Amino acid sequence: MEDIIKTLLDYGCKLTPYNFNDKPVLFCLAVHVSDPKEIWHIANLCNDESLGVGQPQYDKDVPCLYFPACVLDAVSFKQIVDA
Repeated sequence: MEDIIKTLLDYGCKLTPYNFNDKPVLFCLAVHVSDPKEIWHIANLCNDESLGVGQPQYDKDVPCLYFPACVLDAVSFKQIVDA
């Protein structure tokens, strides 16, 4: 997960934890999206870098692109919050 986070941060993505499950509470990796065109760029980056983040979902209310397959542990959660 650290490599995925580092690659996205190096690309200039604004990362955040995203709560996608209530019982148990689970957080996954998410990227803030200010323009829908960014989704295409993020998808290409994930594909080009073979990041293996799984199928993303889009939350228009936040707005962010989140990756339920990238469940955050305590270390990766802290890495994102500290970035």
